[in-house]
Amino acid sequence: MTGYQTKPNKMVGTKKPPRMPQGFRLWYERLIHMIHHSESEVPAPVVAHIEQPFSHDLPHLNPSDMTLPQTEKVFNIKPADGYQSWQFPSVNVPLPAEFGLWLQKYDELTELSVFTEAKSRCRVDALIVAVYRSLSDQGLLQNPTGTRVTLALESPLAWGPVLHQNVPHTCIGTADYSLLFGEKDHMACHLVIIEAKRRGCFPDQGQILAYMAMVQTNRRSRGQSNWTVWGALTDGWVFHFYQLNMEGEWSVLQLQARREGWQAIANMFGSIVLHAQQACNSPLRLSLSSDQAPTSKKRKSAASTAPRIGSLQLAPMEEFMSEFEDVLDEKYIFMPWKLTKMKSIVEKWQSFIEGTDGWTTAFCENHDNGRSVSLFGPDAPEFREISAKMLALMMVTMTGTLFIYQGQEIGMINAPREWPIEEYKVQS
Repeated sequence: MTGYQTKPNKMVGTKKPPRMPQGFRLWYERLIHMIHHSESEVPAPVVAHIEQPFSHDLPHLNPSDMTLPQTEKVFNIKPADGYQSWQFPSVNVPLPAEFGLWLQKYDELTELSVFTEAKSRCRVDALIVAVYRSLSDQGLLQNPTGTRVTLALESPLAWGPVLHQNVPHTCIGTADYSLLFGEKDHMACHLVIIEAKRRGCFPDQGQILAYMAMVQTNRRSRGQSNWTVWGALTDGWVFHFYQLNMEGEWSVLQLQARREGWQAIANMFGSIVLHAQQACNSPLRLSLSSDQAPTSKKRKSAASTAPRIGSLQLAPMEEFMSEFEDVLDEKYIFMPWKLTKMKSIVEKWQSFIEGTDGWTTAFCENHDNGRSVSLFGPDAPEFREISAKMLALMMVTMTGTLFIYQGQEIGMINAPREWPIEEYKVQS
């Protein structure tokens, strides 16, 4: 999806729209060409809007008015199947001893007041501060790129054009909270979106997922290597935690203060903060940071405190091959696979040495697996060469010591499966 980012307070009421970005102009020209050469009929409202001169003044679509089916259709997302790994917290976030007492006294003080969103936000504020303090005290928010986490209030988000009821719109709204990772307030860096509602009032999930999808689409359009986004919808007593993964699949986990307890909620919130920080430290993330090139002094400091993992680490690429085998269900022949899954696995094992003094390796063939051309790409005669060159180009651009398995240098493929056993001859 192509689009533009803008901030609501700068867009509304502007008489002269900003100059059309080059990328959008090329996309727009291509779109014009497509509607005039399409074999199927394009809806008349779509044609009418597309053929108008470009303008940022498209009709607005407010996420707070969007139902879940609308959000799923507009941003092409869908629910994930089964339990997801992120739903099991990866960190323990000890809460201060006075946390429960503070909430108790706050409830006593506001007992006679009506339940409003402001009352819920005070409880959310207390949780955010407690989790931030705990993660900071454990040193878990320190990282070699210097990426800091900032709590942003009333975060304006906008993305467009998006197609709603066959009409292009700008999706525009304001999230109650967001966690911003980095030095620049760029929409692509707001990886945790938080919406607070008055007690017992949980509207349709469309709003929170629309905000998350806007951030994800922005990150994906900018070529970020990880565009997973997290969110939380809460009334201060019940928390719905969300993840929107790189396949555009969303999942949710509900935790209640009276059922699972505040410690479980804190662990989950702390876990998604660390997941988001890791995503923002992915290789292409630095293009959005004002600290793009650390000084030699910073490099020396980071190196002196980096954890040691050994000068040559062979395990990661073995883990990479194993992890990808789990996706393919077959280690010798081609099986359909998703590019987004490949990217997430490669990014994981290419970035794991960041902040350490270790080194890694790079390979995609060995004696335990089929030939990479047959495993990852079509190995038919007309495609064998281009598949082999594609894989070679990917491998030589990776970080780490490159290993070439015998025969890989000539693009060797698997022996035909239909060959009988007699074709396998032993040289005497």
